[in-house]
Amino acid sequence: MLHHTTCVTREDLAEEVALRLHGITRSLRSLRDLSKDDTSRGVRSAHLLLLLIEHHGALRAADLVRLTSTDRSTMSRHVARLVDEGFLIRKSGQSDGRVSLLELTRSGKQMCNRLRRQRRDLFLRTLGDWSQQDIELFVKFLSRFNTAFRSEVGLPGSIEEEEQ
Repeated sequence: MLHHTTCVTREDLAEEVALRLHGITRSLRSLRDLSKDDTSRGVRSAHLLLLLIEHHGALRAADLVRLTSTDRSTMSRHVARLVDEGFLIRKSGQSDGRVSLLELTRSGKQMCNRLRRQRRDLFLRTLGDWSQQDIELFVKFLSRFNTAFRSEVGLPGSIEEEEQ
């Protein structure tokens, strides 16, 4: 936290934002290790792909690579795991039978419900002592920052636009 008694510059504040975001990033990465019933770090990452497929509908593995900025070999391992676990099935594309689309199975949909519930409960606990107004402001500023940051680094629009 900034403890300056003098005027704080925009550069100081930008550095503080960078440090805070680094801390959040490290915390989010540690979630993989905190999962109680998953046996490896890659399992949680793979399961989070299910939420993308649920949101967008059937996708190609290449679409998942684009949406997550993950390399193809990692995505291939994740998709294979999800198919083996019975969360995804591969179907031929309607317009081009050579295209393999990934769709959620019933178990995949159940896992999505579980993941959403876990995420929601985590953030409800995290924001437990925040007022409704503070949460609304946080969402507003976080969305604004995310859109500006994505624009600065050359990503399209907001994450909400990309997910639609």
